[in-house]
Amino acid sequence: MIKRVNDSDQISRLVLRGYKSIAECDLELGRLNVLIGANGAGKSNFIGFFRLINRILDEHLQTAVGLAGGPDALLYFGRKKTEALHAELYFGNNGYRFTLRPTEDNRMMFFHEALWWNMHGD
Repeated sequence: MIKRVNDSDQISRLVLRGYKSIAECDLELGRLNVLIGANGAGKSNFIGFFRLINRILDEHLQTAVGLAGGPDALLYFGRKKTEALHAELYFGNNGYRFTLRPTEDNRMMFFHEALWWNMHGD
């Protein structure tokens, strides 16, 4: 049973497409979350996504891309299979979504980015 997140200071849902070994996931998160799975199931990549978010917030996206090995290392089976990394983070009624696409010079750039704030749920 999930203890739902009731305030906007914790992630309540994560949608992720095209990141490393994660083709697509849409997870409702509770106040406490535990990752369990077999070796190679994607737990470390899931945690690594939050490191990427931290780098984005610190304005070090290109450093993160370079240290990871370029866009092909970040995209699900590389850019031949996946054209973009898409993520949505929900904080109650608030949220942030973005799409990153690879560039010809082996970097990634924001293709789309949005932030919404709706504290009352209107």
